[in-house]
Amino acid sequence: MIYAKKEADIKDFGRVLYSDAPFDEALSAIESKDGKIITLSQLAYARMQKNSNHSLSQNGSYVKEGILYVPNVEHKRILLRDSLVLKNPTEATSAHRSGKEYLLGKDFNVNEFLEKLSKGDYLLLDNTGSVPTNKFGEDERMVWAFGKIAQEYGLFLKDAGISQTGFYTDGNDHIKSQGQPYANQLWLHRLDDNSDIDGYGRILSNSSRVRGVQSIGEADASKKNVVQTYTSRQVQNMVNKTLQNVGISGSIKKTIVLDLEKRLK
Repeated sequence: MIYAKKEADIKDFGRVLYSDAPFDEALSAIESKDGKIITLSQLAYARMQKNSNHSLSQNGSYVKEGILYVPNVEHKRILLRDSLVLKNPTEATSAHRSGKEYLLGKDFNVNEFLEKLSKGDYLLLDNTGSVPTNKFGEDERMVWAFGKIAQEYGLFLKDAGISQTGFYTDGNDHIKSQGQPYANQLWLHRLDDNSDIDGYGRILSNSSRVRGVQSIGEADASKKNVVQTYTSRQVQNMVNKTLQNVGISGSIKKTIVLDLEKRLK
């Protein structure tokens, strides 16, 4: 059984959960706790609320965003706010387990797909070069990834000794070799790996970290709302022990137990 564990509680943000397992199983564990997979900006924010030595910064994880690869076109790499892997995580994980890309099919029409999205829901990633961490707020890619906190997160990385960061993606030859569009999930690296954004490789089937965010209020409520149930036999045993402990025996005890048995039927 795969479980999601608490990593950190952050005031006015929520509880960060994590699970180390193949992507589909880890995601399911997060969702079973009413958590939602963490976004790039959420993970960046959570990291900044702790110090750079916290596990949030010392471990990378998958995030909500994804990447779409398209062969034989000008724009071969497209960042997606909502990863296509999330539409069928089991199939995507299974493809990687077989050493294959998560292919979307030759009939997948990229232009039609993008037309249905809002402008900020995707970004054409034509430049995969590095970005100085003190320039995050001026870089379109980092602003897309981290939103309003892009500059602040960049400076957080700079203070941790990281001078620049960038993207890992599949090469043009590999994209072309697939013959059709395919999707992958984005991974935000740990600080020791420069907090690079990674959409490279067929590793969804590995036991890698997936993080989620859960409302702390929901977490507390779920604990309070747990109802413990017992079988009728367990109830009878508890009643017998209680009567014995308080010194009730004989005919009175027998009458009470018989009445209880009738009520439990």
